[in-house]
Amino acid sequence: MQSLDPLLHSYIQEACSAAKKLQATTSYPFITFLSLQPRRAPSSSSRLTTQKPTLTLLSRHASPSTPSSAPTSPATLTTHLQTQLLPRLLPFPSRLRAAQEALERDRALRDEQDAAFHATTTRDRERIEGLVAADREAAERALAERELASRRAEEDQRTKEALERIKETRLT
Repeated sequence: MQSLDPLLHSYIQEACSAAKKLQATTSYPFITFLSLQPRRAPSSSSRLTTQKPTLTLLSRHASPSTPSSAPTSPATLTTHLQTQLLPRLLPFPSRLRAAQEALERDRALRDEQDAAFHATTTRDRERIEGLVAADREAAERALAERELASRRAEEDQRTKEALERIKETRLT
């Protein structure tokens, strides 16, 4: 006998397990409404985003679909969906969507703040580099001016000494 693919085998096991849990093996047609819903434990709306939803059995219907008032007839199912299931189900995805939108707004705000911070940092760095360069240039100019003044003073001193020697040599 040929063995089944392990993945297919696990799917078959899960399907059989689900059918047993839902008691779907006794009468047909059988309709079950399942939905991802928040866990029943009391929680605040802030935990809604961190708590994973669980698959919840909302209702099950089993019996022949004739007559028109049978639990699996289209009219009965439509009424059940519109009056009982949808009002119960719609708030949860809306809350999830609102929480996701809030996260996206917060992320966009953080991105904007990060961009503004980086722009400010770049401007500040450029300004500081400009100030440092201006200080360096001013220091170099001051040094050049001191060296020039020192050379001029030396030249003046030499000129003075030369003039004095000339005067001395004329006097003698």
